[in-house]
Amino acid sequence: MKGSICFRVKAPEKETEDAALRQQGSVSRSDEGDYVMGQVFGALAQLETTHSGEQLILDTELASTQVSPWLERTRWLHYLKGIPLDRAAGLARLPNQHDEPVLYEVGLAVDRLVEAAYMSLCEEKVNFFGQKRIASFLPRTEVYSRPLVYKLKESTYKQYKQLWKRALAFICRTCDPEQDIQFQHALGSCQTALLDSLLGIAARKVAQRSSAPEQLDRICLDFCLSLLEQPIRGNVFESPLVGFLAVLGIDENNNTLYEAPNYTPKLSAFIKIAQLLVL
Repeated sequence: MKGSICFRVKAPEKETEDAALRQQGSVSRSDEGDYVMGQVFGALAQLETTHSGEQLILDTELASTQVSPWLERTRWLHYLKGIPLDRAAGLARLPNQHDEPVLYEVGLAVDRLVEAAYMSLCEEKVNFFGQKRIASFLPRTEVYSRPLVYKLKESTYKQYKQLWKRALAFICRTCDPEQDIQFQHALGSCQTALLDSLLGIAARKVAQRSSAPEQLDRICLDFCLSLLEQPIRGNVFESPLVGFLAVLGIDENNNTLYEAPNYTPKLSAFIKIAQLLVL
């Protein structure tokens, strides 16, 4: 406008100083955040380096605040307390024919027993009502409404049988007096006698002193049934089979324990073979 005077407004020095301080504070906070993150990642890297290669040992006192309801229910933490997971899992691996020929021979007996039971079902030596009763393995309950499902693929049977082979290998290894890892389970006197007979007959068969498998299969079946029929009073882990099922819950790839969704298929397979063994 004519006659008006235009002039330039200069920002107060205080406002300029405040802006500079805010910028400096922002940079400082950024540097501080980077420093804190660097310390955290450094500590994690040091922790990983410190514990790399160490055996994972479960401690129920430390883990009790973070375990899932599934692990609280199974009490695997209690059973495996103080035991390195990799060593416990190693005791339940399948036996190698070259390194453990006797245990491998016991595994072959399991193969024959399951095959014989399967053929009995195929030939209808066990009728419809008998199959329903076998499928209902829980005592004092109504008979299951469906018969035993046994028509599975050969590859499925092979996978299922491995669990019982591993169970027997685990029990044999943990009952060895020279085994330095002590578990809570124990065999009764009859079971011990059956196990001694089983291993003795298998050893003679390996030495080719006896080629007939019938006696070995009979003793193997008797031993398996004695494990299934073992009464459990008080501590459930006194049962060798329950102990094996706990070790079966070890996830070796991740050095941890399986949660229910990843474990229950293994339990189902174990029960399926148990049902065939009682035929």
